[in-house]
Amino acid sequence: MKVDGSVASRKLLQRNRFISSALTPVEALSALSLNRAAAGITQRDFLDIRSRLLKDRDYWELVKVGPIVLSQGEELVQETGLRTLDALHVGLILAFRLPQA
Repeated sequence: MKVDGSVASRKLLQRNRFISSALTPVEALSALSLNRAAAGITQRDFLDIRSRLLKDRDYWELVKVGPIVLSQGEELVQETGLRTLDALHVGLILAFRLPQA
């Protein structure tokens, strides 16, 4: 299965850092499995996408959800109404954002 933009995405992953929460692989596989269960994708597509995710993980920097990220997440759920995992992912971005050039 070839998805538009997949080549460009791979090139970006090879040239740039991909920093995300250690929860990301579980969340990605959960979303993929739910999509398969709802007949949104075929078993073959599920296996192809899962395989691609596993290969791409070589380029990911997964960060533990520690006190700083949890604190950011707690603030976000109170201030914005974000759901738990969304708040943790955004909290991680806020905790590890790079200074503007």
